[in-house]
Amino acid sequence: MKDRCQSKPLTSQLQGAAIKLPDSVHPDESLFRAQFTLAGFKVSRKLLDSFVDGFRRFNVDVRLIHVQNGKLENGVHVNACALPLNGHAISWLRKTSWYSPRRTVIYAVGNTKRLNDFPDLAVNALLQTGTISDVLAAIDATQPILVRGISESARVPIAVPVAIKADGKSLIAITKNVGYGGMAVKLHRMPTLPETITVTFSLPEAGSFFLAAVPRWYSGRFVGLQFRSLKEESSLKEWVKSYSSLGSSHHQGRGAAYA
Repeated sequence: MKDRCQSKPLTSQLQGAAIKLPDSVHPDESLFRAQFTLAGFKVSRKLLDSFVDGFRRFNVDVRLIHVQNGKLENGVHVNACALPLNGHAISWLRKTSWYSPRRTVIYAVGNTKRLNDFPDLAVNALLQTGTISDVLAAIDATQPILVRGISESARVPIAVPVAIKADGKSLIAITKNVGYGGMAVKLHRMPTLPETITVTFSLPEAGSFFLAAVPRWYSGRFVGLQFRSLKEESSLKEWVKSYSSLGSSHHQGRGAAYA
């Protein structure tokens, strides 16, 4: 039987009551702590615990639900889900009552090739090996948006393949985030890109894009790209806007905070 869980905003307004922080958090570090619930399906407890430890660095408390049999208790609120990128897990996710595209945060474990098998699934962060470094990268990509929400000028954390043409050569990358003005991508190796390149990619519910771009920064294998063409700006703005409720429920807008 389909569970009747409802998702809940990732954050909720502080109601003015005194806040008791854990002993590990100094009162001067923050006046509040964000909280959300992460469900893990067919992934290890160790992986889920890594999310808890990683988010704690940003003063965010994660409540874990390790789903063993595919069912959740009634009344459980879920904001994000970690699961393997395969047909069984994705089918389970889509049957849950709390899952909603562009609202539920998805951490998927799998490789780029598996990502291509689910082009309409908005994976917010791809964990290609499931290691701690993967988890930390996923947290780095998503935590600013989860805590503060998405404005029109923000970058949406999302993992989609990108084909890059540079001086007649082809490269494949994975996006870390996408906005109407540019994107951050992770390359499979660390080449220096020319001043102008072209990028081809598809976004869930938005179709394909072919744009000229300029590299603006490098950090290891990550590169920040600024789009040069404005012809797709309105379409990308609408797409970013559709993610304004990432982490919130079907019935409520994003709150601003905390517990």
